[in-house]
Amino acid sequence: MAKRVKTVKLRPVKWEKPEAVEARSKSEITISEASKRGYASRATLQRAVKNGKLSISKEENGYKYIQIAELERVYGATGDTPASIQANATPQSGNKNSSLSSQLAVAQKEIELLREQANKHEAEKEKYEEREKRLLDQVEATQRMLTDQSEGRGFFKKLFGG
Repeated sequence: MAKRVKTVKLRPVKWEKPEAVEARSKSEITISEASKRGYASRATLQRAVKNGKLSISKEENGYKYIQIAELERVYGATGDTPASIQANATPQSGNKNSSLSSQLAVAQKEIELLREQANKHEAEKEKYEEREKRLLDQVEATQRMLTDQSEGRGFFKKLFGG
């Protein structure tokens, strides 16, 4: 008996030029690369695509690319670049640290502004206390002049004589 040989039909593979891949990597990245850069997990990104929160472009080779601007619109800027991902052993923790450090910087700036406001209000308070004291002194001086208690005579007696 003769053995049957199964023939397999191969599809031609389209190779992209390196320049095209390089140009795409600056504006579009794959879902896996987006998760490595710390935008969100792969499952979260795929769910966002499925729900329509993220738009993707699908190439003939089957890869799905997401524009970086689209990721930043939905998840905010992460600041991770491919070089920093290679430098960090855990990009997720690096992203959390940068987020915490930015929150700390904002909190410190708020504290500084609040201290400046407190100092400004303290200076205004002192100014108003001095003004109050000066006005009270003027009122007392005016009262002493009107009553003129030194002679024991009233206003009409001084005016008309008496």
